Amino acid sequence: MSNTLPDVGRLTKDERLRLIEKIWETFEEKPEDLPVTAAQRSELDARLKAMDKDDTLGESWEQVARRIRNKGT
Repeated sequence: MSNTLPDVGRLTKDERLRLIEKIWETFEEKPEDLPVTAAQRSELDARLKAMDKDDTLGESWEQVARRIRNKGT
């Protein structure tokens, strides 16, 4: 792996979002690598429990990413 990073300041908004998506996808492979505090774990558990009770809550990553991309337009 290269130690050089792209000059993210030169990337467009869409390119930066795609880069974030790619990085985030790497955590799907090993979610245990993503540090979570006890308070965050408690909040996530509460949100999952709420979503189990009401399946209209929450959005998919695709929906969130689309909303973020469209925010500036």
